[in-house]
Amino acid sequence: MVVRSPHPHARIVAVDSRIALQHTSVRLVLSGADIAQSVRPIPSLTRTEPSAIRNRDGSLMPEPDQPILALGKTRYLGEPVALVVADTVEHAQLGAQKLLVTYEILPAIMSLAQALSADSETIWEEWRITSPSNTKPATPQQPSKPLQQRLTS
Repeated sequence: MVVRSPHPHARIVAVDSRIALQHTSVRLVLSGADIAQSVRPIPSLTRTEPSAIRNRDGSLMPEPDQPILALGKTRYLGEPVALVVADTVEHAQLGAQKLLVTYEILPAIMSLAQALSADSETIWEEWRITSPSNTKPATPQQPSKPLQQRLTS
């Protein structure tokens, strides 16, 4: 069972799984901090050929990799924060309800104009855009092939 953030932008202060793990059939609770050293983030497809998106100067569009589970903060409503594994779906749901995640709510960006303002909140610190010139449309390039994937559970 995936536990998702109820906030569009928040710092994750703590993930307390002690009560969830007291349920006899809950086998495991994982947070982003638990898997950060062993599970790599999902790489951005916009930075991977053949679907890479480039800026006007030819450099790759700034876009960070996406952690499997939020690490340190959430950046969108419903971002996965923790994973609860149990013997049954019902028990995993009960365990997820017992998981205590403490958030420090941060300002959310709700419009493009707000995102482009000089004093907007930084969502991805490692990709802060400092120049409005980075936001101009890139020169059209060869269209890329659509990505086809099958997701299985």
